[in-house]
Amino acid sequence: FSTLITPEFDAMKESGELDASMKKAPMLEVDGKRIGQSKAIERFLAREFGFMGADSVEAAQIDQLCETVIDFKNAYQKVKGIQDAMEKEAAMKKWFEEDLPAHVALAEKSVPP
Repeated sequence: FSTLITPEFDAMKESGELDASMKKAPMLEVDGKRIGQSKAIERFLAREFGFMGADSVEAAQIDQLCETVIDFKNAYQKVKGIQDAMEKEAAMKKWFEEDLPAHVALAEKSVPP
């Protein structure tokens, strides 16, 4: 792992090295083949290392939970993006005390025993 400084990143974009990732990071190279997009890389690595379930149904359930986490993040970002300080403070309090616990409770119900 290394941190790309701007000139290195710009050179990689210009050379086509990041074409597989739409000229963005992250990008994973495996056996000379490039994979872009963080979620695609996450799922690839999960399959490679045996964390993607025992069958296609379990894999779909894992995907479902991953998408649920993305929904949580998106909902939180909406609250975090509120500009008015008082409104944001109230919304953050509600998010952590009510909304997030309710979302987590629903997510837990969606996971098979």
